[in-house]
Amino acid sequence: MLLVVAWTAWTAWHARHELAQARAEIASLDDRDGLTPARVDEVAQRVQQHLASADGDLGQPQWALIAALPVVGDDVGVLRDAVSAGSDLATAAVDRLSIARAALDRLQVRGGGLDLDALARLQEVLARVQPDVRAAADRLDALDTTGVSSRVAEPVESLRTRVDELQGSVDGGRTAVDVLADLLAGRRSYALVFQNSAELRSTGGLPGAWTQLRVDDGRVRVGRQGAGQDVVATAPVAPVDASFEQAFTDGVAQDFRNTNLVPDYPTAASLQRRLLARVARLDVDGVVAIDPVAVSLLMRATGPITVDGRRLDADTVVPFLLSEVYALYPDPDRQDEVFAEVVRVVFEKVTSGGLDPLQLMRQARQAIDQRRLLVWSADERTQRLIAPTPVSGALPRGQAVGVYLSDDTRAKMSYYLDVSTLARTDGCTAAGAQRYDVTLTLRSTAPADAAATLPAYVLGTPYGPKGSQAVQVVLVGPRGGRIDTPTLLGRPLPFRRARMLDRPALILGLPLGPGDALLVDATMTGPAGGRGPTDYAVTPTVRYASTLHTLPPAC
Repeated sequence: MLLVVAWTAWTAWHARHELAQARAEIASLDDRDGLTPARVDEVAQRVQQHLASADGDLGQPQWALIAALPVVGDDVGVLRDAVSAGSDLATAAVDRLSIARAALDRLQVRGGGLDLDALARLQEVLARVQPDVRAAADRLDALDTTGVSSRVAEPVESLRTRVDELQGSVDGGRTAVDVLADLLAGRRSYALVFQNSAELRSTGGLPGAWTQLRVDDGRVRVGRQGAGQDVVATAPVAPVDASFEQAFTDGVAQDFRNTNLVPDYPTAASLQRRLLARVARLDVDGVVAIDPVAVSLLMRATGPITVDGRRLDADTVVPFLLSEVYALYPDPDRQDEVFAEVVRVVFEKVTSGGLDPLQLMRQARQAIDQRRLLVWSADERTQRLIAPTPVSGALPRGQAVGVYLSDDTRAKMSYYLDVSTLARTDGCTAAGAQRYDVTLTLRSTAPADAAATLPAYVLGTPYGPKGSQAVQVVLVGPRGGRIDTPTLLGRPLPFRRARMLDRPALILGLPLGPGDALLVDATMTGPAGGRGPTDYAVTPTVRYASTLHTLPPAC
C-alpha cells in the first residue's frame, strides 16, 4: 500500500511538472520577434513530449480509481480528460507540422509568383488538421469545471483558451489559403487601391491611386496605374442600394473617390470595379484595398525601399505618405504617382521572393485584423469564402453596431485626427432588447498655426477656419433596433437619420479646430429578443487600429 501511495504521489508530481513545462514552452511562442519555423518545430516537439508524458502518468490504473472518489475525484477526472485531449492534439499537430513546413517552404514567393501545387498541399494539410483541433476544442468545452479546485480549473481554462485560439487560427488559415488559391488560379486581373488615410472614408481612406495586378497561374505582375481623381463617370455606373443613396446620394456610383463613403466594402469595391471598366476601360476580377499603415506593416517583412531617391522604412513611410509628400510635391498628380510608386515597389519586393514567409504572414494578418487590408472578388464562389472574414470589410450583418468616419473638409487633415472609441452592452429592456453605450472621442493634433504653416493642399477648402476639420460620423445600430439622439457634453447634437442595409443609422457633421477635442455619446437599443454577442466595427485611422470587436451579451 505504501508503495502504491508513493508511486501515485510521484506520478502526480511528475505529471504536474510536465504540464508546467508544456505551458512554459507554449508561452515562449508569444515571443514573436524571435519566432522562426525551426523554433516552432522544436517547441511543438517538446510540448508533445511533455503532454504525452503527463498523459502517461495520469492514464495509469490508480488514477482511474481516484477519479471515482468523492471530493478529489472531480479534480482528477477533469485533469485527466484535459491532458488527454491536449496530448492527442499535440501528437496530431506534430505529425502534420513537418508536412506543413515542407509545403510552406515551397510556398515562398519566387520569381514573382507562388507555387500553386505547394498551395494545394498546404490546403490539404490544413484540411486534415482542422478536425483534430475541433475535436480537442469540443472535448475541452465539454468539461465541467464547476466545483473543481482552482489549481485544476485555472490550467484547464488556460488550455481551453489556447485551443480555442488555435482553432480560430487554423480555421482562418484554411480560409485564407482557400481564398488565395482561388485568387491566383488561372489568368486574373485585380485593382490594388491605395486608401489615403489623410482624407478619411468609411472603409479607411480616400481611394487616391490604383494599380493593376495581373495574375497568371500564381505569378503576379504590375500592370497599369492611375489616379482616383481621373475615374469619374458622367452618370451612375450602377444602381445604389436605396439606403446608401439616401445617406450619400448616387455620387458614390459616379466618382471613384467617393465610392467608399459607403461603410460596406463589397459595395464600394464593386462600384470601383464598374467605374474602372467604364471610365478607364480596365476590366478587373476583384479589388484589393490597402492603407499606409498596412504598407508599413508589410515593410517590416520586406525591409526599406527607395522611391524618388528617398529611403523609406517601416517607421518613416506613414508620415512620408500622409504628411511630407504634400510639402515635397505640390502637384496632386505627382502625389498620386508617388503613392502608386510606393505601393508598386513594396508589392514587387513581396513578390520577388527571399522573404521569411512566417514574418510576411504575421504582418499581413495584423493588417487584416486591423481592417487595413481588404479584398473583394467578383467571383461568387471566392466572395462567399471572403464574406465571413475580417478581410471582407463588410458592414457587419445582424446583431452589430458600428462607427464610421469620413472627411468632409475636402483636404488632408485626417492625418491630424486622433480617435478613440468605447462600446459596451448596458443591460436589457423589459422586452429583452439589449442596450448599448457608444462613446467616441475626436481630437485634432493639428498645430495651432496650421493655417499658416501647412500646405494649402492639406488645408483644403474647409467649411470653417483653415486648419479645422469637418468630420462626418455615421453611427450604425443593430438591425431592428434604434439609436437615440447623440449628445456632446450632455447636449443634443444635430443629425440626419438614414438606413444602412435595413439598419438604423445617424449621420453627424462635427467641426474640429486645431487642438479641439469632442466627446460624443450615443445610446442604441437592439431588437426585442436580440440577446447574443454583438460585433462592433470602427473605421481604422492613422493611429487607431480598428479591429472587429465582439461585445458580450448583457441579458
